Amino acid sequence: TTGDTVDTIETGDNGRQHGAEGFCLPEPYDGYMAVIGEVLVEPFVPGAPGPHVVAAWAAAEAAGATLEVGPFGTIVRAATEAGVLDALDAAVRAAVANGATRVSTQIVRETSGG
Repeated sequence: TTGDTVDTIETGDNGRQHGAEGFCLPEPYDGYMAVIGEVLVEPFVPGAPGPHVVAAWAAAEAAGATLEVGPFGTIVRAATEAGVLDALDAAVRAAVANGATRVSTQIVRETSGG
């Protein structure tokens, strides 16, 4: 979490640094780093999304995200990491409130440059 400190830093065989607790520290990078979300709301019928799917899309867009609807999920992008997380939160809550039987999310940290 934010503000936590790591007392001991070790470098593993793969060159990545690890804290004493064994978690990997972020790799250094020179380029842009973005968080991209993905949400899959079920049941989903291609060409005929139910109200639970439409509500999730609307909630994510209302939270400021842009969406890329695909056959296996919807990509959620926003200007900031917090924006992506807020949009995913809104989408999950709206989907559940409107009858979704399953909601899956994924968060990917994407880098470019460097």
